[in-house]
Amino acid sequence: MAPKRAGELSRILSEGQTVGLDLGGDEFINDNALHTPPSGYHYYKVVPKEATVFAVLTDSLRVNGSNSPLDPESHPSGVAITGHITAIDLTSGACWAYLAPS
Repeated sequence: MAPKRAGELSRILSEGQTVGLDLGGDEFINDNALHTPPSGYHYYKVVPKEATVFAVLTDSLRVNGSNSPLDPESHPSGVAITGHITAIDLTSGACWAYLAPS
């Protein structure tokens, strides 16, 4: 199926059903401040630019408790973390956080 409008990527889930992923931009994060997406958005993918340790990486759709932070650990460069991420705070490193509408 063709995208519905410029900047929107449509993905077929099942016959006759599509979900539009409006590529809402990205945010480069390389500090120790708490980052949250703009209202109506979430981070759907986070990609470390270098080895990165997350103090907070909250996925609001995580099975074991809504808004539970993921365990802080080092993530290697270039390995994408996907989900419905609503908060990011780094201990060290840097990452790209990609936005999508919620």
